[in-house]
Amino acid sequence: MRSEIKKQTFEPEIEFNHVILPHGTGGAVIAIESSSNLDLKKPPAIHRHYRSPAYYAPMDRGRVIGHGLGDKCAMLVEAVPYSIVSVSELLNHGRGVRWRFFQIGSDLEVTLIESRRKLGYDEIRKLLWDLPEHQAASLVLSDNDLTEVFRGPQPDWFRRIAKAQLEHWRTQKPVSYARIAPNCPEGEDFSRCIEAEPFIMLARWRHLMGPDQIRRCAELSPSGAVRFAVDHIPPERREEYLRNHSKSALVHSLPKLSGPDLVICAGDSPQLAFDKREKLTPELRAYVLATVYQFLWPAPIRQPSAQERNEILQSVRDHPEVWLTLHDWSLVRVVKELRRQASIQDGWGDLTHLNDHADPAVRHAFLNYFATQI
Repeated sequence: MRSEIKKQTFEPEIEFNHVILPHGTGGAVIAIESSSNLDLKKPPAIHRHYRSPAYYAPMDRGRVIGHGLGDKCAMLVEAVPYSIVSVSELLNHGRGVRWRFFQIGSDLEVTLIESRRKLGYDEIRKLLWDLPEHQAASLVLSDNDLTEVFRGPQPDWFRRIAKAQLEHWRTQKPVSYARIAPNCPEGEDFSRCIEAEPFIMLARWRHLMGPDQIRRCAELSPSGAVRFAVDHIPPERREEYLRNHSKSALVHSLPKLSGPDLVICAGDSPQLAFDKREKLTPELRAYVLATVYQFLWPAPIRQPSAQERNEILQSVRDHPEVWLTLHDWSLVRVVKELRRQASIQDGWGDLTHLNDHADPAVRHAFLNYFATQI
């Protein structure tokens, strides 16, 4: 026969362990110690209720650490003035669900307002609208916030719970340990974390890695390699990585991209590459321009502005070797394709200076083009 959870009314609680802990993003967290003798299968839950402009009372779910690792655990949620925090705990031996409700004051002072029963939605909403007017929005407690909480000063009761949770993650859940542990993993833990979370390990601890460790992360995490270790991408997979993560490469690794790299990224994300061109040297910018014109100004639907047109033409004059490399070393093809695909019909001016170019291949391409103009 299925057991039923008993509905109980608890005696009001006078004292409770809690602490306000700042974190690195300028906010703060309220951590509340749980009751003892909780059900081991279902962890407690903590929520922050706040006002919305439409007279709703939405809520953010917090996080629980230490459940099942000791007599008590800790429940954490963002602490914001004039919000309501609710805690629900399933007690063991069928003793029912215990509810506690707290009010966060203007200076983040915490007041227990109900611990005998569960408050209904309408009751919570009324409590919120009886508080002074304030700005409120959803605030989710992130892994980075939790890391800062673990790194900062803590009261003894919270430190015991946090220590037990970190040890559990270290031995049983390397993904969580890699993401949240405030200190760099050591020894075998470091290797286990690389295998479990290569992207996060690159993001957090690349500066402490050796070349072999960086290469291993790059093999396991293409997105991490493009963002944090573009110079360690396996050569045989470089085009694949950059094509699949072109936006990340252009945003996070632009100074380390070569001309051929930029061609790959510009072919997949032409507008972003074009927008980033001002941060490149004129030569590297030529790789971008010689690629994106095929996508950004499809004739006759759209045409480049006069400024963009002049920029393209000047790039051809100043860096013909780049344009020729991407057009089968044919100046005839460069001119033809710019006319066909970007509606650049004239304005080429004098290209005779190419006949004096240091590269004989450029001179040859010019002579072939000049022959078509006679």
